Amino acid sequence: MDYLTVDEVAARLRVASKTVRRWCAAEQLKAVRAGRQWRILPTDLEAFLKAQGKGGDTEGKNTAGLATIIARPAGVGVVA
Repeated sequence: MDYLTVDEVAARLRVASKTVRRWCAAEQLKAVRAGRQWRILPTDLEAFLKAQGKGGDTEGKNTAGLATIIARPAGVGVVA
């Protein structure tokens, strides 16, 4: 499985790269260090996003868009 970079995660979630680095450093978003850089598995990103919902409960909720955010390369399908 391919790892995502901080910049890729930031672009997909439309947040600053610094925010993603903070999540990784605080162990809110599971990530591994590759030298001085963080790498995130898509499955760990999905778990993080699910946990950000109300209590992390996705039972009965529409989470189909979640897979699209995780799988879609940054900038694809985004209307400015």
